[in-house]
Amino acid sequence: ILNEVDGDMSISEPDYQYFHDTAPGVPGVVIPFGIHVDDYDMEDDDYIATDHPTLFHLGSMNWSPNVEGILWFLDEVWPEILSAHPDLTFTLAGHDIPDTIRCRHDKNVTVMGAVPNANEFMMDYDIMVVPLLSGSGIRIKIVEAMALGRVVITTSIGAEGLNVQDGKHLFIANTPEEFVAVVNKCVAMPDLCTIISENARHYISMHHNNAVIAQQIKDFYEQVSSK
Repeated sequence: ILNEVDGDMSISEPDYQYFHDTAPGVPGVVIPFGIHVDDYDMEDDDYIATDHPTLFHLGSMNWSPNVEGILWFLDEVWPEILSAHPDLTFTLAGHDIPDTIRCRHDKNVTVMGAVPNANEFMMDYDIMVVPLLSGSGIRIKIVEAMALGRVVITTSIGAEGLNVQDGKHLFIANTPEEFVAVVNKCVAMPDLCTIISENARHYISMHHNNAVIAQQIKDFYEQVSSK
């Protein structure tokens, strides 16, 4: 089928590379997932600047990589974070949270389940944790959280498809030790979190803005239709 189309548009570089390797003669382009940036307005006092940040995760739990990642985080990472910061809290939200998570009763962990408004939920917390160990594509909730100025801590897999810099637009951690180190940094340096928050919003407005992406799609249509 790939060899029969005029072109293909991928939302991430790994996806593009797969299509290109499969059908190298077909024009392709990477055009990332986009949002209506105006739907993610913030006030000046919504930026992160607290000595006691709150951690959260928001994602559908009918996707197995989310369940896998959260169970790993609760087993391997959260006890280490609590050992260093016993007052920190972690709130879980999303559809179809399984009993394997609901029935754990981990200390300082609140399981909310589905929330009526994702943006309002994210604005109530400071740091989004996305501990993905598998999967591909762009994580939409990371894009939305960054648009709202939330600080994001994720794995290298979680950051795939985003042309971001670790420590500038978000934080990347792949081991329990790295997660703890990042949380330590966020607690000790609230001003850094504010900078990350501002950088995240600017990155999304420049690279995942539907107004920009629509023009990229139009340009690609014109490219393939002229052949």
